Amino acid sequence: MKGVAFSFWAALSVLSGLGLRYPLKMVPLLLLQLVYKAVWLVAVALPMWPAVRSTDLTRAMVIGVVVDVLGIPWSYILASYVKERGDRWRGQARATGAHR
Repeated sequence: MKGVAFSFWAALSVLSGLGLRYPLKMVPLLLLQLVYKAVWLVAVALPMWPAVRSTDLTRAMVIGVVVDVLGIPWSYILASYVKERGDRWRGQARATGAHR
């Protein structure tokens, strides 16, 4: 598991660097950060609250969630991911004449 965690954090760091250059294109990465921190807080920290409430990791996750919520461009997400019509999953290649 340590190898998996290291690989995830390394990939997240590299992609976060890209997010500095292309912030709107990396919005899904920001959402991933928010979701995994929130899931950790609810699924791991909350059930063990007396033991983990004062740990540095718990504090970092809570601060991370707050920063993510404040830093995510919610108006862009609403316009681009909620209100905009989604891409078709089928029939697009045949309709445009593109090959598989």
